[in-house]
Order: sequence, then structure tokens, then C-alpha cells
Amino acid sequence: MRLSPKTLIAGTVAAAVFAIVPAAGATTYSTGGSTGMQVVASALAQAYTKKTGGKARFTVAGGGSGAGIKGAAGGTFVIGDSSRAPAKGDAKGLVFTPVTVEPFLVIVNTANKVSSLTQDQIAGIFKGTITNWSQVGGENCAIKGYTRITGSGTLDTFKALYLGGAAISGAFAAQGSNGLVRSGVAGNKCGVGFVTYAYTVGTTLPVKALAVGGVAGSLANVKAGKFPYAGYQYFVTKGSPPAGDIGNYVEWVRGPEGAKIISKYALPTTAEPIYNN
Repeated sequence: MRLSPKTLIAGTVAAAVFAIVPAAGATTYSTGGSTGMQVVASALAQAYTKKTGGKARFTVAGGGSGAGIKGAAGGTFVIGDSSRAPAKGDAKGLVFTPVTVEPFLVIVNTANKVSSLTQDQIAGIFKGTITNWSQVGGENCAIKGYTRITGSGTLDTFKALYLGGAAISGAFAAQGSNGLVRSGVAGNKCGVGFVTYAYTVGTTLPVKALAVGGVAGSLANVKAGKFPYAGYQYFVTKGSPPAGDIGNYVEWVRGPEGAKIISKYALPTTAEPIYNN
């Protein structure tokens, strides 16, 4: 798959600990960061922990991409999860290994009759120049916006993909995770926010993803190059993934078994790592 320039720009906050009894001599490895990745990262870690019989046990925490990158640099995490590419100010010597390509979606409450917006309309809503759904074909309902806190990779990539890097209106309520953004929109018929695709898979909450210019943000449309609002998500390590359990895990995730799990939530990728030197 050839990614567009936009694509190349690239919940919960509590730790996800899996109910697998550690085997004798087992080693537990802490990973975490991006809540945009947390759904797929948790599924991968759980499957791999099971595959090893608990001998190599991976746990997944949230906290945001910034926390994941800093955790990888400081040794809190053996792998940090990031929904954005390296940025100025990140520690040197980190390696960002792409593991997925995922749509970044605008979500609204299912009670909202709006089903598609143009990118300009989306930008107007998130910049605060469009403040009522009636301005974009919806009902007379003041828009209630939800965004992410500073340090969120989902936030950084969303702004790059949809807003040309512009800031989001200060009237939007900043949330600590993708899951909290989704919950906010679910609880407000006039709500709007953004999440990664994984947070729309199998949810029973009353939220729906908007099409952009009539094109749905499906994995098939991203793969076909029809929906450019997608970005890489990364495993971040201090240096290349080391030999042994951690390197084996990263290799497994980027192999066919990992790809099978990822495919429910995103597109697998074996794109080249980025060395933040």
C-alpha cells in the first residue's frame, strides 16, 4: 500500500493486566503510552503472553503517546506506544517501529443526523468557527466538542491530518484518553470528538464515525488510498528492539500472527523503522 503524504504524517488510562498466571521463571515486561493504540496493543500483548504460556508476559498501560515515548527513553517501558512519529524534543536514540496504519476518525452521537462532512467543515468545527450543527446540515444544537490533552499522539496526528496543524478550539473539553472522548460523545447528542478506528470496532456505545467528503473511514478505503486520514502507529524502543523476549515480540507483532490480530483494528505494516538520531 502506498501511503499519501497526509498518511505519512503521522479508552482507558489504567494498565491492562492479563489474567494469565505467570509461569515459573516468567518475566513481565511493561509497555504503554498511546491510548489510541491501547486496544490493539492489549490484544497483541494478551495473545503473545498466551502463546508463550506466560513465560514472556507483556502488560499494557495508557497515559498517552508522550508518556509512552518518555517511558521508553527512561526505562519505565520496554516498549512505548505512540500514535505519532518522532517529534522535535523527543529523546535521541529512540527507534520508532511502525506496527499499524490506522484511520483517525471524527465521531458524533448516533442521534446526530449528520453522516458526512467535508474536511473544511471538520476544520471549522474543531477550530471553533462552526458552533452549531445547523450550520452543517444538522439540527439546531450547539456543538459540544471533546479533544485530547497535551502530549496525546492521537491529538497531534489528528491536527496534522485534518487541520493542517492548527490548534483546536479552547472550548473543547480535553480528555485523558480515546475512551473518555468516546464516552463524552456517547453521552451528548450534540457531541463531537476524534478517536482511532479501534474505538469504533464492536462498541455498543451510541457513537458513529463520520465519512469525509462522502468516503467512509474504513480499513478497505485506507488500503485503497480513498481515505487519506490515517497514520502510522509505532512501538518505541531505546535503540533497536533488543534480542530475546522483547525483540521476539516485536518481530511476532510484525509477522503473520500479529497481522491477523491487528487486521481487526487497523492495517498491519512492515514499514521501515525511524531512527531518532
